[in-house]
Amino acid sequence: MKANADDATINTVREDLDQLRADLKSVMEAIGTLKSDAGAAMKDQAARAAGNIGRKAEDIFEDLKGEGERATKLLTSAVNEHPYSSLAIALAIGIVIGRTLDRR
Repeated sequence: MKANADDATINTVREDLDQLRADLKSVMEAIGTLKSDAGAAMKDQAARAAGNIGRKAEDIFEDLKGEGERATKLLTSAVNEHPYSSLAIALAIGIVIGRTLDRR
């Protein structure tokens, strides 16, 4: 009778181990799903952040482009109003740059 009790205990332990393996497999699958879901969520957040950065960069570029156009118009207007002064300034800047580069 002792042998039957030992066999029953061994069978119970085996069943418990099988159940434990099945539970562990389920837990690992759940972790894999969570990992995949978290990765997808992070990827979505990164894509949204990249989109926001891209839109902000475009806005900044448009602002800078507008400022550049405005500066060009102002410079053109100043040169048209004072052509000889502009030429003298350009000549002076050229001489300064030439002398600076000549020393090196």
